[in-house]
Amino acid sequence: MSAPAVSWQPVQAWTYGLNPAGDAAVDAYLLWDLCSGFARHAWRHPGRPVPGVDATVPLLVELASDPAGDQTARALRALSPALADALDASLRCWPGTRFHTGLAVRDMVLQALVAATAQGLLVRWQLGADCRTVAPPAVVAPEAVDDPRRSLHTLGIVDDGCCLAHALYRGADGASRFAWVWDQDPGLPSPAPWMRAPAPGGGAGLPLVHQGAELARPQIESLLARHPELGQAAEQELYQALGRPSWGMPGHTHGARVTHLMAAAAQAHGWQADGGDIAFVQLPHGSLADTSGPSIPMQVLDGARYIVARAGLAPAGAAAAPATTPRRSATVCLSLGGTAGPHDGSSMVEQALDELAAIPGVDVVVAAGNLPAPRSADPARWLHGQRTIAPGRQGRFLVHVAGGNARHAFVELWIPDNVSGHHVDPAGFSVQVQVPGLAACAPVGCGQVHLLRPAGADAPPVAGLLFVRRVAQGRQGSLVLLAVGATAAVQGAASGQRLAPAGVWAITVQSQASQTVTVHGWVERDDGFVPPRRSQQTWFERDGDDPPDAPYVNDACTLSSLANGRRVVVAGGYVASSGEPVDTPLRARRRGTDNRTGQVAHALAPTDRGTTRRGVQVPGFYSGHTTTIRGSSAAAPQVARWMAAGPDAEPPPLPHGVVTGHRAQDAIGDAAARAASTSPIRHVRAR
Repeated sequence: MSAPAVSWQPVQAWTYGLNPAGDAAVDAYLLWDLCSGFARHAWRHPGRPVPGVDATVPLLVELASDPAGDQTARALRALSPALADALDASLRCWPGTRFHTGLAVRDMVLQALVAATAQGLLVRWQLGADCRTVAPPAVVAPEAVDDPRRSLHTLGIVDDGCCLAHALYRGADGASRFAWVWDQDPGLPSPAPWMRAPAPGGGAGLPLVHQGAELARPQIESLLARHPELGQAAEQELYQALGRPSWGMPGHTHGARVTHLMAAAAQAHGWQADGGDIAFVQLPHGSLADTSGPSIPMQVLDGARYIVARAGLAPAGAAAAPATTPRRSATVCLSLGGTAGPHDGSSMVEQALDELAAIPGVDVVVAAGNLPAPRSADPARWLHGQRTIAPGRQGRFLVHVAGGNARHAFVELWIPDNVSGHHVDPAGFSVQVQVPGLAACAPVGCGQVHLLRPAGADAPPVAGLLFVRRVAQGRQGSLVLLAVGATAAVQGAASGQRLAPAGVWAITVQSQASQTVTVHGWVERDDGFVPPRRSQQTWFERDGDDPPDAPYVNDACTLSSLANGRRVVVAGGYVASSGEPVDTPLRARRRGTDNRTGQVAHALAPTDRGTTRRGVQVPGFYSGHTTTIRGSSAAAPQVARWMAAGPDAEPPPLPHGVVTGHRAQDAIGDAAARAASTSPIRHVRAR
């Protein structure tokens, strides 16, 4: 029996007051979720219904400019107690900031979010992937976490795999370098010693974390005392007792390797970071496995803020600290990131990280990302393309969609709203998609959404083309989102599930605008950070009609989705034996008319020992083991370690003649001065 026919159909109406053609910013991924019944998360729920509008999800909002914290909180509570409750801890712990996070039931806050935006309380907002929740640990009194050995500097890591039992971080007397550990996963049982401690200066009724559970040094040292033995078997027993048996399992050790490069005592170059406290934030497994949408960036932001707050530098903590307290500092290392987003620093998470880095004493170091490389024959790295389109002309993006993929694929095309100071009207563009084996869809204009549906009124779509005028994902331009459903049946799905066609999909952007514009496109990574991992399944195909010396698929604008801000320090890598950049976007500039010159890798560190010896050697997750780490994930902790050592520390060894946008030494000083710099080009001499 032949499969049912599919055809492109327009979406005529939206629930919750959402409007892709309106002036209010809309979360484009939420639109696709509502159209598809949240099917992009189905592979994480084999054999079970996919959580829908009643799911608990992470939430990120941007308040209107110059927010008055108490006034905004009261207005939100009058509008929706559920929304106010979700944001309460963030609003109280981070007064004055524009960006706030929380955990909420999707259906209980959606209408309120739309209304708050219409009333001018919110500028934009995004919702993350569903997460299972369990009863949280009890809040404990401040005296339960008193720590007389607290250091003035905190080394912070937001990652996966916390090696708190490792011999490198515990002394013979049982003392631990780990001052705080926060596991963000709200779906894991967290009996004692897990807890929720109050925020600095916030009182016992105000927990700093809104999901998951945390450990302080007294609880960690008590745990180490009960499990004094070292080695893999003994340390696994400790993690079992903690209720975290996955820590240290294959695919869950990345954070330990980052920690070793940033904080272990035995390091080259004399960067003394072994005296600082360590604060580790464990990202949730569900978000690490599913990189689509904004969940990981939201939780990375939460983790970075947690580290700063626990270092005594958050607004609430700073207000409570005596004026005579010695100056504290924190260096935050972020080694994970995605590929989608506007790549111009206007995403909510990047702007919030910039706010964080503006706090005196705080440095945020972000891995540059690993897309560009001399090994450009690898199609899995072809995740960026750009077309310059003149009035009356068109540009084509070819997308490889693999068969056998149970996850959804996403391609973002960003159409600018300004060229050289002149406004660009998105109404002057239309988009079409040619699907393998089907005729091209009708032109989709700005504010329109078309779905590729099987026959039958209630059949879920297998793909969607969404042209959203204003999006929560970025502040500059309009977004065209191509969402491609699964090309393989999800385990446990009902028989007869219609799959998206595999093959090469062609997206054509037609311009009737009055200006020539450059449209950038990115494919979101779909390999995941943790098992079940697989290779990248979706990428741009090169176009045979392009001149050989000017392919539209290139290395420009390929920094990580977290690395395009103005105040963060971006870390890239090079081959130690040759000085050649490796997996580092030294030519990858931010998107935007004011960032077309200058490089953006602020600092480099060795990430490969040689052209045939990939990675750098580090201790393993368990005491006595060794392993390697490569790419900019290895560069970021080395640069962060150096910055934590202070302005007099020797810089990392740099290859001769490398050009960077800022010499990282310039980035150590005052954050405001760093942001005001004009990115001078400088040659960094090899030592």
